[in-house]
Amino acid sequence: MAYITGAANSFQDLIVALAAAAQAQGYSVLDMPDMLYGVTYSNDSIRTNRKILMKGNCYYLIDIDSSAKNGLPVTLRSLEVFVATGLNDAEDGLSSDAKSSLLSAAFFIGNSSTSRSAVFPLVYHIFSFSGPDEIYMIIRHDADNGVEDIHRYVAFGKSGMADKLPGTGAWISASHASRFYMTPTVGGYSTSGTVTYYNPFGIFWNTHYSGTAYSSIVNSHLHHDFDGNGFWLGSVGPKHIGNILNYQPNTFNQEAVLLPFRAFAPRDSSMNSLVAELAHARALRITNYDSGEVIQLGDVRWMVFPWFRKNLSSPNGGYNDSGTLGLAIRYEGS
Repeated sequence: MAYITGAANSFQDLIVALAAAAQAQGYSVLDMPDMLYGVTYSNDSIRTNRKILMKGNCYYLIDIDSSAKNGLPVTLRSLEVFVATGLNDAEDGLSSDAKSSLLSAAFFIGNSSTSRSAVFPLVYHIFSFSGPDEIYMIIRHDADNGVEDIHRYVAFGKSGMADKLPGTGAWISASHASRFYMTPTVGGYSTSGTVTYYNPFGIFWNTHYSGTAYSSIVNSHLHHDFDGNGFWLGSVGPKHIGNILNYQPNTFNQEAVLLPFRAFAPRDSSMNSLVAELAHARALRITNYDSGEVIQLGDVRWMVFPWFRKNLSSPNGGYNDSGTLGLAIRYEGS
């Protein structure tokens, strides 16, 4: 178990820090060639920090996304993490024809909305664990409008119940895109199919996009492979904890209950199978907690963060608003 915090001046700095934390937990790290989506970048230096992380049968690619994949000028706008079932998929699977075996969660921290754009330098917190493998990175930067600081996250690991799954148990999740929708019971929203959509936001928080056709805009994936369905997690999302969140914080002592992150795979007859319960992170209300505050329950300490930014005036979140919803990660710092 390890905790690292520092300042990053670029996307490359974040990739280097994340790869170093993973390597310290036993991951092998490979550099990637300077090619993406069949496009060679004019500034090769921006591609030098693409990394493949490998441990056991789990493979992850950390990359800097560019709008060049859409035929537009090179404009760095996000850090992405992909999960793959094998090394060849991790190397070659960024093309659209590999989406069945390689699904992504995009960590967008630079976008066109000035109220949500990344401001470098920014602060990062990295938490890394083994038994089971889980790595979390939270970034925090100043808000352009002078209100609560903005947060993003990226997380990946292996399900603690992987030995009971047909698949590898590898999972990823990240703050996906510049527009999102989340409440205690709902993650993601669409007005008309895939035309106008708001992404889920939060680990295993998806409730709207229940089909594989929406794989590119779902922010959490786990390779369970039940019934041959690969990474598909369906739409249970936070429904198993949502009603408890609605009654938090406790009116008696103003404290919040820490609730488990669980992932479910859809099965036949409208049933679901539990495929993961994270060991080192919890969901909670941050009404009475500040970002980065450490709380202690028994002999375990937890560091608390909002998903996006704390908003007491709209505690249940909504469009581009995480309200007082947040996460706590096991803290092993001094």
